[in-house]
Amino acid sequence: MTASGIRRRSVVTAGPTGISVNVTARTVPLAFASIDVSDAVLAANRRFYQAFEDRNMDVMSDLWERSDRATCTHPGWATLRGWGPIAASFFALFQGTRQMQFVLTEERAQVVGAVAWVSVDENLLGDQGGATIAAVNIFACREDMFGDQPEAWRMVCHHGSVISQPLVHEGPAEN
Repeated sequence: MTASGIRRRSVVTAGPTGISVNVTARTVPLAFASIDVSDAVLAANRRFYQAFEDRNMDVMSDLWERSDRATCTHPGWATLRGWGPIAASFFALFQGTRQMQFVLTEERAQVVGAVAWVSVDENLLGDQGGATIAAVNIFACREDMFGDQPEAWRMVCHHGSVISQPLVHEGPAEN
């Protein structure tokens, strides 16, 4: 068993602990995904926002999968595809003078095999006011090819959308 709780196998199995899915010679029990795995995904998610606040391009670069399948949609922007355009977008954002702080709420992680997603509300505080962004961040688990390092969760997709106004639930009309 590796540090993140992912077991090495080469086939799909079913047993008393649930069904496991083979993902490139690794399996994770779907019904019993380790809390440690969810914690690792949430930690990667929080590093993303910390790198954003700190304007740290090195950390941001380490977090992202540097491939053509990486996608990023900043609020109000067209979707960026591939690590090159995504890196350029963060570089441009980090050059700005506006200070930003993220207060994360409603943060929830789901892990299935070597893929995880986090839904989160980004409560963005800055010099020019604030906004709430509904975001989904998707991560893929990358294993060290020599097996001597723990797996690392790499971001493959970030999508943020501004919440224009909170929904107000109105109950039934009273007579």
